Amino acid sequence: NRPDVSVTGADISEAALKMAKKNAAHNHLNVCRFVRTDVCAPSEFTETFDCISANPPYITTDAMKTLEKELSHEPEIALHGGKDGMDFYRAIVKNFSKNLKKGGFFAFEFGYDQREASLALAGENGFGFFEIYDYGGNFRAAIFRKED
Repeated sequence: NRPDVSVTGADISEAALKMAKKNAAHNHLNVCRFVRTDVCAPSEFTETFDCISANPPYITTDAMKTLEKELSHEPEIALHGGKDGMDFYRAIVKNFSKNLKKGGFFAFEFGYDQREASLALAGENGFGFFEIYDYGGNFRAAIFRKED
């Protein structure tokens, strides 16, 4: 419905990219491109974006030891976010801020208990912060708006 919009999907996993391509084709989304990238490395993108949305791994090292049985089929790379669960958020903000247009934003999903850490990350990097709660009243997502 929006031919003026383009979407770039990125992931480190070839399997995830293959599934994303399949889903885009199934839904007749011709405005999508998919690229393999590592968010922990400096951005290889030369273009700027209005929005960078991510749902990176955010489970802490301690919580990884007590995961529900239902998550045992998921690869660790899709779940483990480092000691405090924030490794990938720090990397994305560090490596991809230059790819946001002025007024652009990061939209992130977080663990229910990561509100303070996400607020600190936004503040330390000069972003405005807008928080989002789920229907149960739990903090679950945030938008970091680039002001400069």
